[in-house]
Amino acid sequence: RRAGADGRGLAVAAVLLWRERHHLSALLLLVTLVGARSLISLLKQFYDRPRPGLFGDEIRALGMTFDYPASASFPSGHAITAVAVFGTLAYLVARLEPSRSQRRMTLLGALLVVVLIGFSRIYFSVHYPSDVLAGFLAGLVWATFCAFALELGTYAVKRNRAEVPEEAGLEEGMGPVRES
Repeated sequence: RRAGADGRGLAVAAVLLWRERHHLSALLLLVTLVGARSLISLLKQFYDRPRPGLFGDEIRALGMTFDYPASASFPSGHAITAVAVFGTLAYLVARLEPSRSQRRMTLLGALLVVVLIGFSRIYFSVHYPSDVLAGFLAGLVWATFCAFALELGTYAVKRNRAEVPEEAGLEEGMGPVRES
């Protein structure tokens, strides 16, 4: 099993958010990951496209050898997960950034990581470029849907704040910062 392939790092982030009483953000991270993995499975079963397989059964990189993936090629699961998870993390961090330039840098950093992950899938010949582009699109649609759901949830919590007094005051860190 690959390091980090089971989502442990994301689970830790979700637990930390939960402990800091950012319950909706923690839930968003978990739903984003579980939904992305479900989407990957569904789309790969539906399309069942073979991988490029240009270099045989092994991938050699950084002095290590990896088995060539056996799952379907279309769409790239790494691309879907990268956009969904890094996009969601960037969204959650950017909402708390105090300035527009910091928000842009956060989003740019996430974009860079996502592009590098997508490029690596093509470079190692485990995906066609169309697999990666489709993964980016599917991940973006899923992450956007999840972020929209969080905004709706945040709005609902704000409306019912009087019913949950122990969460009073949390909305200060939840919304986007507006510059004058």
